[in-house]
This record gives sequence, structure tokens and C-alpha cells, in this order.
Amino acid sequence: MADTPPLYQMISSYVDDGLVAAIAHEYDRGRLLMIATTNLDVERPVVWNIGAIAKSNHPLAKESIRRILLASASIPGVFPPVMFDIELDGKHFQEMHGDGGATAQTFLYPPTISSRDIPVAARSRLREA
Repeated sequence: MADTPPLYQMISSYVDDGLVAAIAHEYDRGRLLMIATTNLDVERPVVWNIGAIAKSNHPLAKESIRRILLASASIPGVFPPVMFDIELDGKHFQEMHGDGGATAQTFLYPPTISSRDIPVAARSRLREA
């Protein structure tokens, strides 16, 4: 298996406070940046709303975006999966994520969809992710 710290360092050099702020700004304008990973534990795709994460102003937003990018590039058998610490209903566990292409080769949505089309309740849940 290949070593991912050099890839993570390269991702980190690009995903800085300025880029996160720019993503949040574009999310406010209705643009979406979605990145897919595969939850390898349950063999299901996960689509991350990077704009909502950036907009959340959560102290771990930048780190989360970096780890999502690393996971999306973690081709099974080449790179190790990325572990995500999860807390749900007061319980802590980990999810193992890898390349989204392991479950879906393409991700398509109508070009006319906008973050403004997502109900407010769903947007707030996305920001918590």
C-alpha cells in the first residue's frame, strides 16, 4: 500500500483558509461543490457538500475538507482508507472511507440545481456534517 502523507501535504498546501472562504462564498451564491467517497464499512457512496462544510465555520471544516479530498483519492488497493471519527447520539465510532469510484463511477445532477433548492432543514444538517 502506498503512503498518503505526501498527498495529504499537497492537499493541505492548496486547501487553506482562503480557499475554504472562497468555497463558502460560492456556496452563498448558489454554487455546489460535491465530492463522493465510499463508506467502505457499509459499501455505500457518500456525497459530501463541501460548500456547506466550508460555510459552517466549524473549527474542523478545513481539516474535514482535506480529509474528504484525501479519501476521494484513496483508490482501494493503492492507498489506505481514511478514517473519520463520528459522533451520533452521544456515541463515538469510526467510518472508513475511500474513493467514491468504488461504488459509483459517475455522479450526475441536473445543472439547474442550486443550494437554494435544498430545503433549509437539509442545509443545516449538511452544515453539521
